[in-house]
Amino acid sequence: INAEYMGSPDLTLICEIILLSQGFADSEALARKITMLYELMDKQLSKQDHYDFGLRNIKAVLVQAGNLKKEAPPDCNEEGLLLKACSDMNLPKFVRDDVPLFLAMLGDLFPGVEPEDPGLADLRQKIKEELQEGRFQVLPHSIEKTVQLHETQETRHGVMVVGETGSGKTVSWKTLQGAMKRMKDADIGEYETVRSYLINPKSLSMDELYGTYNLATREWRDGILSYIMRQV
Repeated sequence: INAEYMGSPDLTLICEIILLSQGFADSEALARKITMLYELMDKQLSKQDHYDFGLRNIKAVLVQAGNLKKEAPPDCNEEGLLLKACSDMNLPKFVRDDVPLFLAMLGDLFPGVEPEDPGLADLRQKIKEELQEGRFQVLPHSIEKTVQLHETQETRHGVMVVGETGSGKTVSWKTLQGAMKRMKDADIGEYETVRSYLINPKSLSMDELYGTYNLATREWRDGILSYIMRQV
């Protein structure tokens, strides 16, 4: 009979190893901070279906921090990079009541540390111009949410925008689309013109959506998504 042991993973040790692999010198102290942050978020923030404070999300944050470190100068503030990664990867998904509590947690764990500047001043200006052209009110919250959508798309393969009817979901992504086109036209940064395709996946079968392979004729028939990817 073989003895078996089951227990919770040592998140601090896992975080330390990941941070070391990403090139962080002060990995031990930073690992303790990130572990404490996620423990506090899990216990103190409200319970929402789209919240995820498990190891998968922690790893995504640490990998993003590593990406920021690769682009930063050698003498950069590692705490500032980790703070920016934690903020960028978590803040956009929090409901309004949880935002002040999350910011307070960051302030307690990273006292006196400012997140690294993302350098998106030009994008913010183009977002403002796009809102003005659409005759929308130019509110700081609207600009911030659009910037958060951009930052989330830079770090995630898939993004879901959720909210009540009339809360600005469509305006947010359409404004970002227009702002990125303006950035491309002005030749600012590495931006590309965005094309959007609206699909209702609930109205389609899996074969219609992704495509199907006919075993009898050995022919492939494109679905909606695969057809669009060929056009792109």
